Amino acid sequence: MKKKIILTFDYELYLGKDSGTIDKCMLEPTQKILESLKRHNANGIFFIDANFLVILKQQCLSGYQMVKKQILDMLKNGNDIGLHIHPHWIDSYMISKDRWSFRSYENFRIHNLNKEQISSILKDSFKELDLICKEFSQHYKIDSFRAGGWCVQPFSSVKEILKEIGIKYDFSVLPGMKKNSLPRHYYDYSLTPNKPYWKFADDPLKEDSNGDFIEIPVTVTKLNIFSVLYNKRKIRAYSIYGNGKGAYSTSGFFELLKKIRIFIKYAFSSDYMSFDVFVKNMINTNKELIVYVAHPKNFSSESFLILKYCCENYNVIKYKDIV
Repeated sequence: MKKKIILTFDYELYLGKDSGTIDKCMLEPTQKILESLKRHNANGIFFIDANFLVILKQQCLSGYQMVKKQILDMLKNGNDIGLHIHPHWIDSYMISKDRWSFRSYENFRIHNLNKEQISSILKDSFKELDLICKEFSQHYKIDSFRAGGWCVQPFSSVKEILKEIGIKYDFSVLPGMKKNSLPRHYYDYSLTPNKPYWKFADDPLKEDSNGDFIEIPVTVTKLNIFSVLYNKRKIRAYSIYGNGKGAYSTSGFFELLKKIRIFIKYAFSSDYMSFDVFVKNMINTNKELIVYVAHPKNFSSESFLILKYCCENYNVIKYKDIV
């Protein structure tokens, strides 16, 4: 019996000094992804950076219309839409017709905003995305969420608002992984239930059968240091669609020393893995459900080989099929 896989995509520009263009980072690669999914009679869930939609509508209406059309195409092809939030779009400014940069990264993590700002960004972003989805069907409900930068902790800061707008499924957890570059970036998923998904109430790391939310974590694997070096050398040679620059944080010498270890955790993603490394780890995993993540902006020819492999060798399911 084939193992099950859920295909998830974060639909967004780059979030650093140069966002890249809508065409190269979003429209072109996503069109190819949609065509590939359709050829294989498969579907995924696209997490839309909805705070960007709000900015785009205000500053580049023609770009907004093209993105809106593609989101509707996603739905028409049977894909799902989820809410994705990168709050530091409030600090963006245009550097050309459809290109942006950021004055600050202090608000990269939504928890750095005050309660009123968090509520406003989540509700306004959801409303904008919901308006588009309702053009596809008045009955369509956005009920899934992925935090920008995986930063969903502490969940208490967003819990009531997510519940109010109808979010039920969270896809923000990377089991066993953690990052701390506060105040900009933080998550710690060191201790998670050893399950493919679970219900929770106040903390996505604590199972609660009476909780209102369901956590569907991204699948994580371990690469030894030799595989990591081999993998980095290979992916460095790939040409990707995106033409922007990400928001990377730098680490000091002692922080880098702490990261040196025999095994390093990687999400199952065509963003970070070469085809052969990805396939080897997919074959070796003992998990019956794989949750894959990718960003259209980072797609290369190798990424499409990985997507093709997933569609042809696994049972691609929708997230609601598992619960």
